[in-house]
Amino acid sequence: MSLAPSFQSLEGKKNNFITAAFALTLLIHFAFSLVGITHTILDPSSFRQTQTALGAYYTIQNGFRLAYFVPVFGPPWTIPFELPLFQWIVATLVMVTRIPLDTAGRIISLLFFYAALIPGYKILNLFIKEASNKFVILSLILVNPTYLYYPRTFMIETTALCVSLCFVWTASKYLIDRRQWYLIVAAIVGTAASTIKATTFAVFLLLLLGIYLKLFLGEASSLTFAKRIKQHIIDGSILVAIPILAMLVWNNYADHLKSLNPFSSSLMSGALMTWNFGTIEQRISFAVWYQIAKYSFFIILPCVLVLSIMITCRLKHWEEAVVSFLIYLTTPLIFTNLYFIHPYYTVANILFASAVLGFFVISVSSYPRAAYRVIAVYVIFPLFLVGFYSIYLWVYFPRQVRNNTELEVIAEMTKRYTKESDVILIYNYSWFPTLPYYSQRKAIMQFDIRESIYDSKIQSVLKKLPPDQRVAAMVVFPDEKGNPYERVFIDEKINYFGFRANPVFCEDSLKVLNNIFFKNTCIYVLRENRQAY
Repeated sequence: MSLAPSFQSLEGKKNNFITAAFALTLLIHFAFSLVGITHTILDPSSFRQTQTALGAYYTIQNGFRLAYFVPVFGPPWTIPFELPLFQWIVATLVMVTRIPLDTAGRIISLLFFYAALIPGYKILNLFIKEASNKFVILSLILVNPTYLYYPRTFMIETTALCVSLCFVWTASKYLIDRRQWYLIVAAIVGTAASTIKATTFAVFLLLLLGIYLKLFLGEASSLTFAKRIKQHIIDGSILVAIPILAMLVWNNYADHLKSLNPFSSSLMSGALMTWNFGTIEQRISFAVWYQIAKYSFFIILPCVLVLSIMITCRLKHWEEAVVSFLIYLTTPLIFTNLYFIHPYYTVANILFASAVLGFFVISVSSYPRAAYRVIAVYVIFPLFLVGFYSIYLWVYFPRQVRNNTELEVIAEMTKRYTKESDVILIYNYSWFPTLPYYSQRKAIMQFDIRESIYDSKIQSVLKKLPPDQRVAAMVVFPDEKGNPYERVFIDEKINYFGFRANPVFCEDSLKVLNNIFFKNTCIYVLRENRQAY
């Protein structure tokens, strides 16, 4: 009898400590997220951020439309990749509050991340009964360097994360309660998730599969095995088939729009298969997996360590930890090239790595020996938290503090010499949307100025320009070494469009932005533009 109060007291203190830790991590997360919230979106991943921001900007200008504008290739000015739910919400916030667009995008992204914690908590109910133990995993998600940095960027990642978690939650509720209402909601939310970002949706299909198997193997039913199989096949088909069908319909619609422009046709789904999934060589390349692990801060190492301990000692929740780890690893195995190229893709799967560490803390904290419980809660758990914070402060915080305004110089000069209805021609900048976004001008972007202006592709694009839109300026970026191109290539465009022979602006002081040299970047304008607008 003397041990009961001691045990209850220890459990009470443990629960209070974990709850307090969660509240503190949430507060710290919010405080860090405010740092640089009014900065430009020219920090790392500016390509994807400004692409998303362009969709929101032209939603404000042109209204809400599925064929939202990302004007970088010429008419019809649209290259849709995702259902623009995030862009619409950001545009609405700007129109209602008049706050700057960059800041609005960061705010909405951050709010979606916080909203994602709610279905995340609900899903954990399937595996963990104690409320405080769920807070262990949520705390480790909040302090994960990926989630300290990327939710405050102007991207759709947290929107896709939140909606996908809502899909898993509602689908699980249907599988448990068999209420048709949950089935309808799950189908609708799943449709949104699959069309917002299919690669994130795929991650959570794996989670739903794990939950599905857990429920199927653990349920007690009077139905025969054959009838149970039939029932679950029907349920699974409805839950999964509708979102996948919606995704295919959306991709077909988006491909049709991309096919209307010879430059954007290279971004159709079929052409991006290798880009999305990668190659066999990548999947067996040490360098590729090293880079993927690096983007995840080598969190795979502590995950393997704690899994080894859990499996060896048969600790509680070892099955859940193994499944979480498999989901974390399987995603980059499917979309190898995307996870190799883009560090922000880890937003979709790295929460499962945090879950592995969380399940370890929870398992050890429920061990019969009091000393183990104390070590788990008051030593291991804080060490994980502090370790994550340290990585964030070392890797991401310096980037977050810096406000990158270098490209704004070129953007402001472009705006000065052009009208809002004008089109700018951009060379040697791939299809980076940063300049079209900050100059607030539609653009026709060609990869190489050595391509002739009389080439059939660019000619077909120029012929589609309406009478009220003219090519009024040309921005020429240097080659990959920062050197200007030969004058003969520039003169061809000058003569064709009637630009002045001498540029109105040349920038030779900028150094590096997204690994592209900007010195010797020059802006040419029409001869009739004697003064800035």
